[in-house]
Amino acid sequence: MRRVNLWLAAGAAVLVALAAAACARDASAPDAGEFPAAAAVVEGASVRAMLIERVEVPGSAFPAPVPEADELRHEATVLSGAAVDPATGAVLAFTSAREVGERDVRFADDEGHQHRIRITGLGGRGPVAHVRYERDGEPIAEIAYRWDRRDGGFLLRERTLTLTRGGRVIMRHVRATQSVMVASAPDAATPSAAGGLPPVQLAQAVGCIKEWIAYGGASVVMIVAGEAFTMWPNIVTFNALMASVAMWERALDNLIICQMA
Repeated sequence: MRRVNLWLAAGAAVLVALAAAACARDASAPDAGEFPAAAAVVEGASVRAMLIERVEVPGSAFPAPVPEADELRHEATVLSGAAVDPATGAVLAFTSAREVGERDVRFADDEGHQHRIRITGLGGRGPVAHVRYERDGEPIAEIAYRWDRRDGGFLLRERTLTLTRGGRVIMRHVRATQSVMVASAPDAATPSAAGGLPPVQLAQAVGCIKEWIAYGGASVVMIVAGEAFTMWPNIVTFNALMASVAMWERALDNLIICQMA
């Protein structure tokens, strides 16, 4: 069986898991208890934020469900230069340890499709500002980030993800943060000299093979879900698309972090 078929089978299982996880997300999110603020964004620091999400479906008769404001705070620890919320996959903060600049990475899958990711940094030692994903030369997804500077790094202010098919925008997903706080952790880990990655993680990141495979599979699933929603816009295909987007963005974040090492 070709790898793309394995990706689709695995993707279907992941979509089910993501849907179940979404239902349980509120129960697993930390409460808004005491949390010292105003620490620097460094390895081991904890980042808390309230996430507000909005979904737009331009030019469609299907009304996208409007998520309620999440009153529970989401929390993540800065590891290897990034604080990734385990509940949503959102990158809440980046350290200033790496300079992103401009990167153009490509790969070809087993079916002969050409995938291209164009990454643009904020400038200097800043985080990613813009990502564009193309498949066979056709734009599929774009992500624009807005960040707030903080001692040691940057805190996410807003992330806008736009999906397109045939040159038409099929969905726009906006994620904004409110009441962002950073607290230092006792005995915080010290970044290694090799771009902030500990030696073991650096060894695992060589070539980013694992991350590329995961990203390729997530891209296939998202494209298929986007096609399904375009043809049959309803709550079922919409939820499948949202779940596939979440899986794809997690895979993209892991790949970017690996490529930046």
